[in-house]
Amino acid sequence: MTASVESRLELVEARRAELSERRAVQELLIGKDILELLSTAMYVEPLTVFREYVQNAADAIDEARDSGLLTQGQPGRIEIMLDGVARTAVIRDNGIGIGAADVERVLTAFGASRKRAKIARGFRGVGRLAALGYAQALVFRTKAAGERDISEVRWDCRRLKAILLDPAYAGDLGSVVSEVVTIRTLRAPDPAEHFFEVRLDKVLRIKNDVLLNAEEVRRYLAQVAPAPFMDSFAFKQAILTHIGPYVSEDRFQITINEGSAHLTRPEFGEFEIRKGRQDVATGVRLVEIKGGDGNVRAVGWLLEHGFEGAIQGSSDIRGLRARVGNIQIGGDDIFAAIFPETRFNSWTVGELHIVDRSIIPNGRRDNFEQNSAYYQLLSELIPIGRELARRCRTSSARRNRIKMFELRYTRAEELVLTISQGTLGRNAESAARREVGALLAELERLIGGELVTDDDRRPLKRRIDRLRAKVPASGSVARRIDPLSTLPQRKRAVYKEVIDLIYECATNRIAAQALVNRITARLSTG
Repeated sequence: MTASVESRLELVEARRAELSERRAVQELLIGKDILELLSTAMYVEPLTVFREYVQNAADAIDEARDSGLLTQGQPGRIEIMLDGVARTAVIRDNGIGIGAADVERVLTAFGASRKRAKIARGFRGVGRLAALGYAQALVFRTKAAGERDISEVRWDCRRLKAILLDPAYAGDLGSVVSEVVTIRTLRAPDPAEHFFEVRLDKVLRIKNDVLLNAEEVRRYLAQVAPAPFMDSFAFKQAILTHIGPYVSEDRFQITINEGSAHLTRPEFGEFEIRKGRQDVATGVRLVEIKGGDGNVRAVGWLLEHGFEGAIQGSSDIRGLRARVGNIQIGGDDIFAAIFPETRFNSWTVGELHIVDRSIIPNGRRDNFEQNSAYYQLLSELIPIGRELARRCRTSSARRNRIKMFELRYTRAEELVLTISQGTLGRNAESAARREVGALLAELERLIGGELVTDDDRRPLKRRIDRLRAKVPASGSVARRIDPLSTLPQRKRAVYKEVIDLIYECATNRIAAQALVNRITARLSTG
């Protein structure tokens, strides 16, 4: 071998070693950063940890049913126990569990979910890490049916945080896991038992201690979890029948703290528009969205109601929402872009269950992956957004029409009362009668047309008729004795001018009449 060839081989080997070293450094950096991204950085909203663990529990229960561990009559139980004194949160299910041989591989792996090829709610294999940033320790306990031991995997979250913050730490991902994870087995009292349990120890105080606030956890999960509708919801069965071919009816019993009632969805039958103003469900519109290939992309429902205005921001039901596997994706504004004006989304109540498997929730499950299937779905939803916006505008115009009716009616009512009191002069009375006639005609016009429904029109028409009947016939009004007649002519003229100004300038005819009555009463008593 010549010197030149040897020299070239040395250069190649040196270059190869340099590249190998560079790749190793990159792997170290990526390993540490990825662990942070998949845990503390991904789940920035504390309550989403419950969604992730309930989602995994639901998938485990479905597997238990498919394998025959849970029979038709056995409910899938998801129990959440919050202890503010001990500062622990526990989520436990009676799903299929994880066999001892698979525990270490499954519970210390990243993004290697065994559910990816299955029809499951979760498939990325990172949701179990959701609570790493919210407790001092994250403990998994699980047992498969027939095994004698319970497997426990404990993540030391404090040690993990210290490693992630240490710029001098040079270990790779495997080294980090080795330092923060301990695994042990515990003897199980019942070999037939199968379960999975997540335990957060020493939960951090975040946002008014929201992770241990049972009411806040209940309210959040009532919106996002696969909980059943309330039995009192009149349109429950119609919705379940419509979505049934695509979305199986969930048979989960979710409880928050021992002794509490099973979790149900929020109240859809009656809800608050704004403080002191309610709206009521009157029907339900069933929706099926098909793609250009004829396949169903989504099924769902839209609540029929009064569209009385934007539903309160604190409401648990407002907005057109998305669900996959009956777990909510994103928030109440996920489909706001389909409306001509996004504000009309907050007037809407409804849900779309996405059944097209090419429309995929993103990692955080706060939206969908931005692919062509998702954009096609949005375009197919735009006609629905336009129709809902039209309903909102029509309802707003109807309310404005009725508000105008009330203003005109109040004015006419004041005039009729003033005429009936007999204190107006003949010219003033004639003018008041003409105005009443014009107002009654306008009231009839306001309740005509398509804006005002028959249900609204009938009682308004009865009010007009009653008011018209109260107008005294011309010449039938008994006039009072003029209390100014005893005054000197010059003084009487001044008082009459003042009284005319009161009627002319007053915005409230009844108040003006009451003031004139007090003035004339004082004059008549000297």
